Amino acid sequence: MTHSPEGKASGMIDPRQTLGRSWLLLLLAVALTGCAPKQRIPLEVGPGPVTLYVDGQQLEGLPAEVELRADKGHVLFFRAEGYRSERVLLFARERDGRPHLEPAQVKLKMVPVVAGTRSFEIQSEEP
Repeated sequence: MTHSPEGKASGMIDPRQTLGRSWLLLLLAVALTGCAPKQRIPLEVGPGPVTLYVDGQQLEGLPAEVELRADKGHVLFFRAEGYRSERVLLFARERDGRPHLEPAQVKLKMVPVVAGTRSFEIQSEEP
């Protein structure tokens, strides 16, 4: 091991530099994800009780609205005992130079499962 003129061993990493780099990476990660625009999506779903999954993660209860990043798409999955499971795709679009999600609200009437039949109902409202 050789020594520098300051008396430090070369080839060794200064822990202060490592800690400084760690903080810088953490701040950069927070800046990139924490500043993403969010949008509230109102939910009208029934009959209940309904279990909601957002991007594969189960939420506690069924909220009246969900707040999601508007700069990327999302998958909402609704499940209720005795009813057909439903999936709603939210698409990230740009309007007036800002990202937003479409549809801007979700109204979903769960369809009962009846043995031997298949049916579905689609409701869509333009903003």
